[in-house]
Amino acid sequence: MEVSSVSMPMSSKKIIQFIPELDAGGAETVVKDYAIELHRQGYNVEVMVLLSNPNAANEKTIRNAGIPIVSLANSNQQASQHKIFEILHKINRDIEIRRNLKKHLHENHPAVLHVHLNCMRFIMGCSKELKDTKICFTCHSEPNAIFEQPGWRSLLENVSIRKYLKRGDLQIIALHKAAALQVDKIFNINTTTYLNNPLDIARFQMAAKERGHYRKQLGISENDFVLGHVGRFVPVKNHQFLVEVFASICERCENAKLLLVGSGVYLSSVQALLSKYGLAEKCIILSNRSDIPQLLAAMDVFCLPSKYEGMPVSLLEAQAAGKKCVVSNTVTKDVVVSNKVYYLGLNQPIHEWVDVILENNAIAEPCAQTLNDFDIATVCNNLLSLYFGNDGEDE
Repeated sequence: MEVSSVSMPMSSKKIIQFIPELDAGGAETVVKDYAIELHRQGYNVEVMVLLSNPNAANEKTIRNAGIPIVSLANSNQQASQHKIFEILHKINRDIEIRRNLKKHLHENHPAVLHVHLNCMRFIMGCSKELKDTKICFTCHSEPNAIFEQPGWRSLLENVSIRKYLKRGDLQIIALHKAAALQVDKIFNINTTTYLNNPLDIARFQMAAKERGHYRKQLGISENDFVLGHVGRFVPVKNHQFLVEVFASICERCENAKLLLVGSGVYLSSVQALLSKYGLAEKCIILSNRSDIPQLLAAMDVFCLPSKYEGMPVSLLEAQAAGKKCVVSNTVTKDVVVSNKVYYLGLNQPIHEWVDVILENNAIAEPCAQTLNDFDIATVCNNLLSLYFGNDGEDE
């Protein structure tokens, strides 16, 4: 995609980024970077979430930048332990979210509503409130994993997307060309575009200077070998496989350590597995961090054995930090922007993963793009062209 020059807008143009929450995930990081860069360029930006989490690192960063965050649900409401009351709680919260969403859109008249993850279903009944609003939806994962899953949530997402596509008000954004073609096929359209995830490259390159300081803070010596991973503790990230790889590394490298950055429902399961292997004392687990560039600098090798991914932000960040990256071949090769990325199959023997991680005789994947193609200013200029056209003006 060509870079378009976008003129400075009038501050009255409101852009709302709409995402379920602002925890430490790839899509959440993208929204944080969008919001901060657009705010820096003078746009009236707001981030809207289903439920606020004041302790989330991304939320703290956005608030510290002076960008408002609107929570559509009351965080003080507690779900009941009883199944029937839990269902009623979810229904009531869903009603609350839709009511507050309609009210907020009616009162603010945003020029752009950019929807992320599984929030399209919430705007299904907001046609009137979004009459003069440009709607964008970013598909942050592989399309088949989002739109072709069983369940009522996926169904409602599909219905809402088809509704706004039919109206001609929706621009779908994928993370790479192959994903864009998949979306086109699913919805029988030819209008899906693709846009790289934004990356503040300078932050990651500058953090390399703090490598020794951060390793010392984390209790990591100069001679320790650190295998690292950044991502939620969810099944798709495949932490179990990562722990098995690390266990084999420890058989060959006594001074090995594992640095895991993230949070999620499977954290306790991963901790139990580490204890089972006797590796708990060799692992450092950190959550809600805003210093990802420095933590990446502290690593020696970044490993991403995901079962599937969209355009993984963490892998881009690891490359920006200059790390050797060993990843599963389920990850798109469009994300390769350095000569330090090595692909392996999840069905390959563990010892082959260990060989590539510890040795330097494997063949790296050729670059698909350059790191500068993901530069935050370049990506946001392309995003603004989707919002307002090449001149940065509303039609």
